[in-house]
Amino acid sequence: MTQAREVDNIKIVEVYIYSDPGCEYVVLENWGADTSLQGWTLTNGRGIVHLPDIVLAAGDRLVLAEEEEGYREVWQRSPDYTWDADGLPRTGLFRLVDKGDDVMLMKGDQLMDTFCYGDGEEDVEGWAGPRFQGMSRGFYAKRNSRDTDTAEDWTWVRRWRLGQSNFTVEPIDVMGNATLYAAPDNSFGAMMDFLDGVESNLVVSVYILSDTFIAERLANMSDRGIDVRVLVEGSPVGGISNHGNRILNFIQEAGAEVKKLRDGHFSPYNFFHCKYMIADNSSVLVSSENFGSMGYPKDGDYGNRGWGIVIEDGTLADFFTEVYLWDSHYANLYTSTGDTDYYTEYDSTPTYRPLYHTKHVTTEITVTPVLSPDSSMSEETILGMIDGAENNIKVQQFYAYEWGDLENPYLGALIRAAERGVEVKIQLDSTWYNLGGGRTDNDYTMDRLNNISSQRDIPLEVGLLDPYTGLDKIHNKGMVVDNRRVLISSINWNSNSVLQNREVGLIVDNEEVGDYYASIFMHDWTGDIIRPIADAGRDRMVQAGSIVRFDGSYSWDNKGIVSYRWDLTGNGIYETEGKVVSTVFGHPGVYTIGLMVVDGAGNVDTDSVMVTVTEATTTGLGMSEGKSIAPWVIVLLLVLSVCSFFFYRRNKG
Repeated sequence: MTQAREVDNIKIVEVYIYSDPGCEYVVLENWGADTSLQGWTLTNGRGIVHLPDIVLAAGDRLVLAEEEEGYREVWQRSPDYTWDADGLPRTGLFRLVDKGDDVMLMKGDQLMDTFCYGDGEEDVEGWAGPRFQGMSRGFYAKRNSRDTDTAEDWTWVRRWRLGQSNFTVEPIDVMGNATLYAAPDNSFGAMMDFLDGVESNLVVSVYILSDTFIAERLANMSDRGIDVRVLVEGSPVGGISNHGNRILNFIQEAGAEVKKLRDGHFSPYNFFHCKYMIADNSSVLVSSENFGSMGYPKDGDYGNRGWGIVIEDGTLADFFTEVYLWDSHYANLYTSTGDTDYYTEYDSTPTYRPLYHTKHVTTEITVTPVLSPDSSMSEETILGMIDGAENNIKVQQFYAYEWGDLENPYLGALIRAAERGVEVKIQLDSTWYNLGGGRTDNDYTMDRLNNISSQRDIPLEVGLLDPYTGLDKIHNKGMVVDNRRVLISSINWNSNSVLQNREVGLIVDNEEVGDYYASIFMHDWTGDIIRPIADAGRDRMVQAGSIVRFDGSYSWDNKGIVSYRWDLTGNGIYETEGKVVSTVFGHPGVYTIGLMVVDGAGNVDTDSVMVTVTEATTTGLGMSEGKSIAPWVIVLLLVLSVCSFFFYRRNKG
């Protein structure tokens, strides 16, 4: 046995006082050198638990629970020791009182550490000031890194709920394929392509699954023997709709496993709000959008603005599989209502003109998973993205506002970024339920931050989605930093989403990926949905060898054209820039010349002109027919005309 040094370094770091769910437990941690626990006890003044005669190594933890089964129910692992009848020696009954109690760590008769909560006297031995008040059913007390023997040692912005995972943040270098997409433009096609590629197994984890086409694809996969597992939120806001239940019934009856979290059963989360899929343990789809018609409309001509990505990488798939298995532990099997009579199509009116296609990227990409509540407040994820920005930040959010009396940490970080000269643009949703001027409304956030920008003269601008874009709403929860680091996630910027929901996101570091989402953001930001009109001019007939001039000046856009590009070879590539260009056709034939114009929002239009080129012929003036008259010929004709005029006048006189 290692010889321990006698130091005051063993601390109480976690306490749970209720036995439903799970059981009571206390966690100790060694903040110093290796220490023998011989003669140490845990007491509440009425009962005593005698600690095991072991050496607790530096940095190690010791989990002491009331009984093993209850602890495993919540934490999916066994405690180190129990104090039940088969566990550690006890004196009296060690059971903590709901309303308030003291937990004391003793070495012999010397008090080493104290935790006081709920009702009771202040300034208990080993404790100073008010008692900790954050103990309620389903939550446990967790110590921070302080050691002041006060409630401040146990105070966090976040409340610690039983069963919440603690996955670490580790960037993953991906050498594979990525598919980038945006809702509503191309999300449906990207989803169908992803599902078409599944060969053996599929995991679906989502807040709401209600799209009939996705459901039919999942059911068909189950019929073909593919292992399909679906995990959904059991009690979304407003409940699961009748249509949603029919969809789940249909998928389940086809043979898929369907489970629900937070439906009359203990859950570690306020809401299971993520939106991701895992295919064949080798690729992952992550989205801001639920798997319904507004996020994945079949024709892309109505719906929400959202972002999504598919990344092929086994390591990333393994990570998300661990997340799914952790969360699935707390879910119940879905109970079918028996009704599978759902509508196969939605009656929707097109309001939006799709502009963007999926983009496939095959290059090195660095990907960092982000989970709520595990790592969404970590300096290694979202806050780190903002703090590391050098030039610009583009944020597109469903909503964002202050966290009660606390500053929203993301908004605070964005303000600080602007104060150091980073250009910050924040676009928020403009649907009626996100407006109204209250402290939790987007227009209030916009006015407040724009006032700060004006007062401090910093490059920070907040705007709302133009209602005439044709989009139903901004449902996105994304950000682009320096046009290369992209956040694609389900994480709304309110405290529940960050601190209490299960949310999933990815931070993707790659210039091609950054450019894709940055361009979509800028289109939405400008609010320009009117396509320019390209005008390449009239068809014409010329002779071989002629210099032919093309003028795009008659093209039009409501806010101005920023790019004119010509295809002068008919190969479909617009390689020549300029509003006015010229070329020479050396051989007879019929040529199609194309013009592409682009406005400031990225809207595009094309036009073409037909040029018929004939064999060159020579006239008496030494010109090829169809060719412009040479300047010297024009001068000669003018001189001859003038001389003839004066000669005529002189003879007439």
